[in-house]
Amino acid sequence: MNNKSKSIKHIFIGIAPNHIINFENLISQDDQIQNTILLNPGHFKYDKRVWSSVINGSIEMKYGELSTLGKLKYQLHKLSGYRNFIQQIHTKLLHKNQKYNLYYCNLDDVLTNYVFHQLINEDLINENYVVEDGVLNYYYPYIDLKKLKMKRLLCKVMYNINFIPEKEHPTGISSSIVKGQYVRLPQKALHPEKSISLPYDEIYYVPDDDTILIIGQDIMHNAKEGLEYYLKRLELLFEQIQVIINENSKIVYKPHRNGDFKLATNLLDSMFNSYELFEDITPIEVCIKEIKPSQIFSFESSAMLNLKIAIKNHNVKIAVLPFNVKKDVLTNIFKTLEIDIL
Repeated sequence: MNNKSKSIKHIFIGIAPNHIINFENLISQDDQIQNTILLNPGHFKYDKRVWSSVINGSIEMKYGELSTLGKLKYQLHKLSGYRNFIQQIHTKLLHKNQKYNLYYCNLDDVLTNYVFHQLINEDLINENYVVEDGVLNYYYPYIDLKKLKMKRLLCKVMYNINFIPEKEHPTGISSSIVKGQYVRLPQKALHPEKSISLPYDEIYYVPDDDTILIIGQDIMHNAKEGLEYYLKRLELLFEQIQVIINENSKIVYKPHRNGDFKLATNLLDSMFNSYELFEDITPIEVCIKEIKPSQIFSFESSAMLNLKIAIKNHNVKIAVLPFNVKKDVLTNIFKTLEIDIL
């Protein structure tokens, strides 16, 4: 390793459990990444052996509000926590004579956005890298510019946090100041010329023939299509499962870490005689060996992409009902991976 590699410090911003898993897989496979610093505002589980230092927060990162008032209260509480966490970063981390590589997932996140631009503005950045945040790295999502402008104003006026909206893609991958991105499928990602293969753990287990897993996308009740659309698509997904079950079937529903899963359980209560609720924020890629499903159903979620790539059992069926039928790019990626499209 050269002297420059030794002098560079590597900052990773983890705002979800799966982010930290991806970071740790990356670090374990690249001996050029030394002097690692984890920014962990939600105090998610991490492997102490991997990190040179960790700055933990105590911010509630689990989002489950339905009402407009509830959503606003959650965001204000989160921004207040981010303001305090940013003070920790300035006290413990950012030094004028130091250069950093930054690894992050999504610049729509206020903390990530702030650190990204602060390092650039203070001439502390060496290189910026995106690390996969599921399907986000494979298509251009709808961007509500008015909502982002309001978010910028709220951050500045109430919390004195600078937030600069990304207008082209939430990761900023199109920008020249982003060196590259680590993704599971480099050739299928946006900007394949800047994409690097992301290491991941292969998954092996003996499936239970009677177990059917539904991976919830409960956060989708906040999608631009609206709550009613979400419920209709969810009902259609459950109807697809009704056709294949028998008296021995065991249905397991794993809610998303964010979102109100009561909407899904109310529907499950009305459509199935019984089911199990697997309420655990541990990423499904980690806990699937405990559930051991032979069939897995969901919308076109990041988890389904990750599982199809990682699971080495050929007798596990993975099926997706497209949430937004207009997202042909995502659907085609799932098809090429031989995921069943419902």
